[in-house]
Amino acid sequence: GIAGLVYRSMRGVTHLVGGSLDALLGQVERRLGPDAAVSSPEREAVVAALNGVMGDRLAAQGNPLAIGMNLQHAGQALPLGSPGLAQRLPDARPRVLLMVHGLCMGPALWRRNGHDHGQALAEAGGFTPLYLHYNSGRHVSDNGRDLAALLRDLHQHWPVPLDEIVILGHSMG
Repeated sequence: GIAGLVYRSMRGVTHLVGGSLDALLGQVERRLGPDAAVSSPEREAVVAALNGVMGDRLAAQGNPLAIGMNLQHAGQALPLGSPGLAQRLPDARPRVLLMVHGLCMGPALWRRNGHDHGQALAEAGGFTPLYLHYNSGRHVSDNGRDLAALLRDLHQHWPVPLDEIVILGHSMG
């Protein structure tokens, strides 16, 4: 009897909290959607934090605020598998430095006060810098499988023969 009461109470609280979160996410989605008036760096920081805290829920619901995994260069997603990749990376090198951010972060983590740590490290080592953008709130194994597939695509479609991929991770990354 007592265990049943406890479990029913927990299910009720979970349902209530879930419904409240859905209502809150609806408001956040309207304010931070593609047409939002919030500046891009601020929006990206908020969306990255949301994904870190409840990214699995955003992804499961197909919420447009859920971050899809992609590789970026110079702040733009790379079109792997398209002829546009070679055009976007005319100076592609056979060595890639992949920067992977941590929980509740995004690729902007690697830039501070006008200095891009990824770019500086890549230049010093003779690499092409790439930045992983991903939903850090999804399960690590799910992100790992997606990253493995993305790296296979990168290897297959890189504009020059690829000799090396070095991954530099921060925190959870």
